[in-house]
Amino acid sequence: MCLTEKQTAAMSAALRTIAEIIDQPEPTVLPSEQTPLTMFLAEETYAAPGEAILFRDFYAALCRFCDSKGITRPTKCHVSKTMPADITVGIGYANRKLIGNMALTRPIEVTDLTPYTSIDGRLRRDYAQTAPESLPAGPLRASRRKWADSV
Repeated sequence: MCLTEKQTAAMSAALRTIAEIIDQPEPTVLPSEQTPLTMFLAEETYAAPGEAILFRDFYAALCRFCDSKGITRPTKCHVSKTMPADITVGIGYANRKLIGNMALTRPIEVTDLTPYTSIDGRLRRDYAQTAPESLPAGPLRASRRKWADSV
């Protein structure tokens, strides 16, 4: 069987493509109980009561983490739906989605801030867990105490 130059070139290009595919490293396979989100939460985030981060900053850091580990990035929708129940997520100021009581960098000093809680999908400070002495003085203190007692 005699091949033309065009057929020979096409066949060698196909063989080169097959060789490139074979030489690619295998994608990282995670154990079934570990997802990119749970790995990221364990390795790259810190508990910081009273702190909040924008969801978009959290997702950008998650994408950088996945790229550095060679893991496929989850979508924003998937991350939002599979966020563990112990993570406080809600709408904060200016209708922006926030993740409360978390930081992406290690806190320099421990602050005595009131932790966040999610109330009706909104991120709010949980003054029920705050001692009355640590609340600001004046009428705001009294109103917060009333609110905390009613919750």
